[in-house]
Amino acid sequence: MADELDDCKDVTVTVHLDLQREPEFYFTTNDLPLTPPTHLFFNQGKKNGFKINFDLDDPDNVYSFGNNKDKALYSTEEKGCPHEPGQWDDFKAHKITNGGMRLVVHNKNKPKNGTEQDFGYTLRITKDGVNYKDLDPIGTNQNNNSANVAYSAALTFAVGGAAIGALIAAFAMQNTTQISVLLGAVVGGIVGLGAFFATQGGMQRTA
Repeated sequence: MADELDDCKDVTVTVHLDLQREPEFYFTTNDLPLTPPTHLFFNQGKKNGFKINFDLDDPDNVYSFGNNKDKALYSTEEKGCPHEPGQWDDFKAHKITNGGMRLVVHNKNKPKNGTEQDFGYTLRITKDGVNYKDLDPIGTNQNNNSANVAYSAALTFAVGGAAIGALIAAFAMQNTTQISVLLGAVVGGIVGLGAFFATQGGMQRTA
């Protein structure tokens, strides 16, 4: 998992405890779209999605995520928040750091329907490492990881170039054959891909 996290977008979400209100916690973050108090939206991640740092803010300094990452997070690909042990492979705890106050989670951000998926997860905090309190936020994955966006863009350029190449071949040759149209499509596709990579290179130089 460490290699996957190296190519993830690093984001931080602060989990504020307020036991006098309902719900008993809320999120703040500068890195992700957030519908208060706790609905996070994950989009435009890197190739392997997101590395999420959940930082616990407890004014009373009595709660932490403990020291067992499998107990600190339950997750499921379904919308409802889970209350049984287990972690969805696309949303898994990686480690607990900062004396139990930071839970690091890997979110692959790969919706099963290809565009958007609500999923359920439960953050679990403890005073003694034995008894846990469940915090039930909401998450939505949106399939905009950089690798997916680049692939879609390249495909669009190639298909567009192929169509233009075929049209040019059809109009340019009086005795058009299927072979000449196919050749025009292939050349157009190559030109389209070249245009895509040239665009990517220009974007990297100006970034």
